[in-house]
Amino acid sequence: MQNGDLLFVRSKNSQFEKMIAESTSNKHNYTHVGILIDKHVINATTKYGCIKQSLDAFINDQKAPIDIFRIMDKKIDFNLIQQQAETMLGLPYNHSFLQADKGLYCSELITELFKDYHIFKLEPLKFGNEKQVTYWQQYYQKLGLKLPTNELGSSPNSLVDSDNLKFVETIV
Repeated sequence: MQNGDLLFVRSKNSQFEKMIAESTSNKHNYTHVGILIDKHVINATTKYGCIKQSLDAFINDQKAPIDIFRIMDKKIDFNLIQQQAETMLGLPYNHSFLQADKGLYCSELITELFKDYHIFKLEPLKFGNEKQVTYWQQYYQKLGLKLPTNELGSSPNSLVDSDNLKFVETIV
């Protein structure tokens, strides 16, 4: 593993994670993503917001297989990416997944870090089939919002489809 590698966490069994995985992709099963920087992982968690934790702590917290992907773009200044990531620490979690809302969610953190490199594209948020849409409608209702059907965003599953990523290894 090296600086800048992305750690994609496969779905565990919580309902929230299943809904993320099932409603955002038919071919991938990822629910979380972080970036490796100096043997630490910077990621946005629902409980603590944007945090930096040791690689071992990140792996232990996930309790699920983690696939490592490397960004294959030689123009990226990973020192600048690290500096930007450090400035995001302490930001709250963005529970609405809306780009305009305060804070960051996990894949939003990654898209923000690499936005100047055009590695990832924002896509309309996906909410899956009828059963999944019902779950998300209730989720957003608790936030006092309507289901944001035309809003752009990202998910770990949309990021992993980038042509600029190369699979490195799986850690369990």
